[in-house]
Amino acid sequence: MKNVAAFASKIVWLVSIAGILILGLIIILITRERRREIGVLVALGESKPKVVAQLFTELLAILIVALGIATAAGNGVSGVIGQQLVQQQTTQQMQSANGGLPGGGAGQNGGPGGGQKPSGNMGGGPMGTRGGMTKTAELRTAMTPVAVAELGGVAFLIAVLSVSGAAFSILRMRPKQILQAD
Repeated sequence: MKNVAAFASKIVWLVSIAGILILGLIIILITRERRREIGVLVALGESKPKVVAQLFTELLAILIVALGIATAAGNGVSGVIGQQLVQQQTTQQMQSANGGLPGGGAGQNGGPGGGQKPSGNMGGGPMGTRGGMTKTAELRTAMTPVAVAELGGVAFLIAVLSVSGAAFSILRMRPKQILQAD
């Protein structure tokens, strides 16, 4: 079970880092594409903080919808993926306990069980465990409000940093420069 948890943790970190980079770059590109719109708004007298707040508000509305979809999809998908990981780990442990072969180790005569016919028993005990002990591993996955809040907080931070970075590079210019840049 520890191997499954460690593997799942590594996958979560890898996907999170990749997601942060991808989302940040997409938001920066979208904000920079709106350079002309920002220039027109500033030229018409809108304050720069108000323009940035508008960009951020639009992104926040999208973030709320996406967080709802991610929460619903995460609950459904995490159970299936978790059970597959547990099943894979259980299969690997059973194979290693049985000499690396699904039917047990090779016997003295080169065949399964020392020249005897295969019995379907995978290692002396029920369910292929040794000593007659079966241990069913079950992985329970659930999205808690704390996990959803953490996910929302990270997404909020990505949005703030991305919009601020892209808007800063545009808004430090004068409206005339912004409009002439195209």
